[in-house]
Amino acid sequence: MKFRVAGVDSLIIEFSNVITPKSHKLVMKNYEILKPLFLEVTPSYTTILVKYGIDKTYENVVESIKELLILDVEEIEESSN
Repeated sequence: MKFRVAGVDSLIIEFSNVITPKSHKLVMKNYEILKPLFLEVTPSYTTILVKYGIDKTYENVVESIKELLILDVEEIEESSN
């Protein structure tokens, strides 16, 4: 997983550099977690764009997101049982 600056008030979280059903499932689950917490959250096949607003700093947002993310598809499957 990599974090990249995408603008003055946004970042991209890259979960994989290859499109697979597993990586996309991970993106979509994390999208659902992040969606209610930020101004705009946009998923793609392997990344999520997060727009957090100019009232927050990149570093603080990255730290808070790291605490929330699911990093492994097995975590998703275990929580749904």
